[in-house]
Amino acid sequence: MTPARPAGRGSSADDPGSAPPDDLRLTDEERRRLLGALASVFNDQDSANLVLRHAGFPRERRPPWTTPIQYWTAITEELDNGIIREPYRRLLREALRVYPTNPVFHPLFRSGRESGNPDRPRVLPAPPPPPPNPPPPSKVPPGRPRATAAELRGRLRAYRVKASRLGLAEDAALLALYSAADAVLTTRPLDPRRAEEAIHAYEKAVHARGEAASGPGREARR
Repeated sequence: MTPARPAGRGSSADDPGSAPPDDLRLTDEERRRLLGALASVFNDQDSANLVLRHAGFPRERRPPWTTPIQYWTAITEELDNGIIREPYRRLLREALRVYPTNPVFHPLFRSGRESGNPDRPRVLPAPPPPPPNPPPPSKVPPGRPRATAAELRGRLRAYRVKASRLGLAEDAALLALYSAADAVLTTRPLDPRRAEEAIHAYEKAVHARGEAASGPGREARR
């Protein structure tokens, strides 16, 4: 097993006499799977910054955005160098807040072993309970074709551009809704009903945030 943070390369907070960091220990294969999953689901700068900000990763140490895999490779190198305490535990915990049933994040967090005390109990995120009944089939009005995946993704991207124009690119609630909708769109097979619901929730939130942000300005111009 290769420790997620190599010995002797920790941050200044980790002095030689302190206890070892309470972090996950991942194999090389687990690390490769984690890197691929991060690049796949947090595949744009806004969603990546959301999870990094909540994990405590310093903004000034984040690399320029290039491609998702290059960006996350640079981020994991900083995590290995001990830029924050418990780097992989904190990163996975925040990733699970957005994708609680991700097939890579959840098993890694659950099976990861603590480097300082392997016998210490871990508090794990509980998977969401299954729905008591299957959701009802989507009712599409007669003669109205169901939106394609490309059309749904176009709607989502258009409202993301609108949010940026409104100065809401860093709004945590909007980023979480955007990431949730994007996750539905990248799940195969695609569930159009769920995708439309997730996108509609994001659209409503963008409208609400936009109206709240512009309200004082409208009053001042009267």
